[in-house]
Amino acid sequence: MIEPIRTSRLVLDPIDQATAAAIVTGNLGGLSAGIGWPQDDTISGMRLRSALGGHPACWLIQLHDVVVGELGWKGGPGPDGTAEIGYSLAPSYRGQGIGSEAVDAFTRWALSHGGVRRLVASTDRANIASQRVLEKAGFVVSRTDGEHLYWLRDGSS
Repeated sequence: MIEPIRTSRLVLDPIDQATAAAIVTGNLGGLSAGIGWPQDDTISGMRLRSALGGHPACWLIQLHDVVVGELGWKGGPGPDGTAEIGYSLAPSYRGQGIGSEAVDAFTRWALSHGGVRRLVASTDRANIASQRVLEKAGFVVSRTDGEHLYWLRDGSS
């Protein structure tokens, strides 16, 4: 059983496939949902995620026992130790450092567990706030294309 990841303000609570499936159907069970959570991208992300490498695929971001977002694996870790992460916060909780705190804690945890040697993420070129979240967690731009930036955090950094 994976323990929650705790920071000074947040709890990143791992959920299993059954809980993710329940959230997709609108059954929040005993969860206290923050204003605007879950979002449409929460639902689509939870549909795609499944347990990977013995770890849960999704963690709920909780602030004062209220779910305000989620983060987790989009893919991996692969044979080379690379895993892709994704994250989302309800709009009313953005701009408060919650995303940065959550992604940093998850990144440190991921790089110390389960053969993960590097993490990757992507952002839209126009999403400056998400880019700052990744920079604060030690990610660097590894490549770009017309609309996206692709980020890398090596476990040795």
